[in-house]
Amino acid sequence: MDSRKMLCDQLRAIESKIEGCQQNDESYDMYVNEMNSLTETIQSQTQQISDAGVRSSTDAGGCCGVAASDPDCQILSCRLVQ
Repeated sequence: MDSRKMLCDQLRAIESKIEGCQQNDESYDMYVNEMNSLTETIQSQTQQISDAGVRSSTDAGGCCGVAASDPDCQILSCRLVQ
């Protein structure tokens, strides 16, 4: 989550820089490319978080929502929760 917050802060800073540029400036294209890259990274992390939430809510049985088919993972997960 901290990583996404930092990326969003960077995105806001770049958006401010873009507002101060003319579209024909060399730096404008650089900022737009960086903004697009940050946006893709944020979307990817958001999707990973969503996917993890879906997996944890649909896991069957096991301690702490971890499937009983993987005992090593189950033990580690239970220890982390404690």
